[in-house]
Amino acid sequence: MPNTEFKSQRGFTLGELMRKPNLVLEAGDDIDDDEDDQVYGFNNRNISNEEMMKYLNIDDNEDSANPENDGENQADSIKIVPCNTSFEDLKVNMTDVTGEGKIFKSVKQVGVGEVVPMDAMVYVQYMGYFEYQDEPFDSSYLRQTSERVRLNKGVLLPGLEIGIQTMKKHEISHFIIHPDYAFGPMGCPPRIPPNEEVMFAVYLSDFVDNAAADTYDNLDQEERKSMEKAFPKAMAVHATANDDFNRNRTKQAARGYLKVVKILESIALENEEEQTKQQKALTKAYVNLGICYNKLGEPRKACTVCRDVPVPNAKAFFTHGKALMTMGEYDRAMEEFHKSRMIDPNNQRIVKEIKQLNERIMAYKSKQKKLFSKWLQVKSNDKEMDEHVKCARELCEELKNNPDVMRQPLPAGLNDRELDCFKQQAATMGLFFTSHERFGHTNYYISKPSYEPARRA
Repeated sequence: MPNTEFKSQRGFTLGELMRKPNLVLEAGDDIDDDEDDQVYGFNNRNISNEEMMKYLNIDDNEDSANPENDGENQADSIKIVPCNTSFEDLKVNMTDVTGEGKIFKSVKQVGVGEVVPMDAMVYVQYMGYFEYQDEPFDSSYLRQTSERVRLNKGVLLPGLEIGIQTMKKHEISHFIIHPDYAFGPMGCPPRIPPNEEVMFAVYLSDFVDNAAADTYDNLDQEERKSMEKAFPKAMAVHATANDDFNRNRTKQAARGYLKVVKILESIALENEEEQTKQQKALTKAYVNLGICYNKLGEPRKACTVCRDVPVPNAKAFFTHGKALMTMGEYDRAMEEFHKSRMIDPNNQRIVKEIKQLNERIMAYKSKQKKLFSKWLQVKSNDKEMDEHVKCARELCEELKNNPDVMRQPLPAGLNDRELDCFKQQAATMGLFFTSHERFGHTNYYISKPSYEPARRA
């Protein structure tokens, strides 16, 4: 008979337990090795029951279902799962979720909004208990972060997924799950006993209704051109990107918005109504992509996508202005900010940005006047280059130490020797000396390495 044992030195997930029931836990050769913990964001600090239960009121008190009871009385009532109470006794005050007596639910904190949609992406924290046990056999709290899970993909236990799909945002509930929806009749010895009923305490912090995002790649070429087929997929990808951005996963969000743009631009529009719908969605995606590029320190890309916005709005002009300001294009940035303000005159964020830009322009002109007045006063003698080097160094240092500016324009009229002086100082400080042709005239700049230059001079 073949050996079907699955041995693990690195722990297990619920999904592994379901797929590999004959799992055996082993200690590794170096139990103090924490390299993987650092990679996966784990923390080896021991967490007390009180810390793990901070958001999960396990007390079987009916008053705990009221979210208003979150003061001192609720704090006093937090305790371990009652180890002297059987699951059968607990079920008396619980709801039968499936109607077949195999998944029971008790709400401990009422959620808000809509119930979790089918196949949604959820953010949950949970702890699993055996009957008469006061310590959890599984706890996502050990990872000190919410689990990000796509439902109905076999990641969680079937009973846990069914239970989560009855919850709302910010809800805390307990579920008692029959072995048929948990670890089955065999369990997973020695960790999970055979035919074991389990109880899970679950906190649903958030969910994203973006199930369609995962199915776009399954569409054929004709379906991708269809507004009816492709547009819902684009909106699902957009929802995922919004979620990534709100959780500071800016690079992932940018990739998501870019995918939205590609999906929408691949649709073959059949009428004016479809065009209006597509352009409205494209505008949102392009503007959000520009915001991501600004946040990632890529203002040139932000400018490009803002110019591609099909229906420019206040947010598009504002985002474009932010990018131009970062690039040292102060006059053009001011133009974009004023366009934004004309559309949305009461937006105080725009007013604030215009004020900051004015202050930056005055500071730059003052600094420039001070530096180059000394430059122009220098006579052609042995001290000329020393003074030039000093002025160039000060301007380079000003840029290097300013976190809000990535590129600084140089004044017009500098000769080749003076430009060479800036080249040398920029190179010494790890900056770039670049040039850009515009309207038949060459403009020179010094820029930071993270700025994508048009052409190095």
